[in-house]
Amino acid sequence: MTKISYTNLISSKQRLSAELKIEYDKLVRDMKIFFRDSDLIPETLLSIPELEIDKSNENIQKIFNVIPTIDEDDMLEQLNSDRIFDKKHKPTELYKYGLKEFKNPKKKKSFEIFYSDGKNSNLYDGETPSFNPEESIFSTILTSHNIKAHSPEEKTDIFTSKILLTKFLSNKEIDFKLHFSEAEKTLRIQFPSLHPKVISYISLIKRALSIFLKSYDINFSSIDIFPGANNRLLIFIASSEAKELNNFCSKNSFFAENPYRAEGENTEVSPLANSFTIFIDKVFEKSNFYRNGEDRFLYFNLNLFTRDKSLRFNTIMNKRMDRIIKTIKSLNNLHHKNNYEFDKSDFDNSYNNLDEAIKDYKAIYEQWFKDNAAPKSPEEEIEMLKKELAEKEELLKKSKK
Repeated sequence: MTKISYTNLISSKQRLSAELKIEYDKLVRDMKIFFRDSDLIPETLLSIPELEIDKSNENIQKIFNVIPTIDEDDMLEQLNSDRIFDKKHKPTELYKYGLKEFKNPKKKKSFEIFYSDGKNSNLYDGETPSFNPEESIFSTILTSHNIKAHSPEEKTDIFTSKILLTKFLSNKEIDFKLHFSEAEKTLRIQFPSLHPKVISYISLIKRALSIFLKSYDINFSSIDIFPGANNRLLIFIASSEAKELNNFCSKNSFFAENPYRAEGENTEVSPLANSFTIFIDKVFEKSNFYRNGEDRFLYFNLNLFTRDKSLRFNTIMNKRMDRIIKTIKSLNNLHHKNNYEFDKSDFDNSYNNLDEAIKDYKAIYEQWFKDNAAPKSPEEEIEMLKKELAEKEELLKKSKK
């Protein structure tokens, strides 16, 4: 039986309990603080820490920004290739009169992850009402809901949502394609770690999405978010209700205007995408995100799926690996004679301990796979039993000696 809260998605009737209202108000306050000096981040999501530039290959640099963390003015220059800012981070008179003299030598081309799960993967809502004619602000938030995410259709050379999420969680290479290019160009790269400010923004969106889902009584077990383009967030929601909710949105989709379609050409809209856009637009408005008088174009791709054991494993493994790697990197912060007393042998000992732990880790998982290997045929099973019997006989002989 369809839950009543699903029908509320159509009318966007949200129910914020007292607890959710507290969460919501805190989110708005935190976003307001974040956007005071980081309001350009939502449109520069593919950004990596400056320290990682040495590790990045040429292909990664074509896609990802490197945001300097020392000088805020330098960051603004790098993030805004066609805008001129004064010291107070406001557009100058040159910009207002259309004279775009500033040029960023690090300007990237438009690269984007392309993936699809079937016929209904392009369910966008219409433009948001955030428009201020006095300051010429035109803000567009387009949210798509991939209603085929729980049961993807196989397509050659295209990632499905589950395949893409698995690749990201497993740190495997992902295909980026050059957008609006005469000759389609694909770069296959490993997703680098994101800039801390981008990570902070993603965590705020995750909190917003959590409040949104709870307000409609939609159960979920995890939310994974990462950039698919410089102004597009790919959102993966694991839910036991994925199939039911996706089917509901498919049956109750409607048509609306879209600013990127020709006049009179409507686009199909998911109730979930539409309701989320209205919700996040209100959060942005209350957080003063639209204050600078600049055009805004943001995209959110919602994918609801039923999480299987492989995705659960990849999620946990990725989180633990990140924690271990960060801890190991933190050991390099001990190279300060002003704070500590040490010599090279101290670090040699720590390395030896890590090396032993890695060897034990490898020996244990290799033994596990050896013990749990599935025989390919009855003959192989017989051979394996013979080996085990021979090993036991050898142990018996040694014990008698």
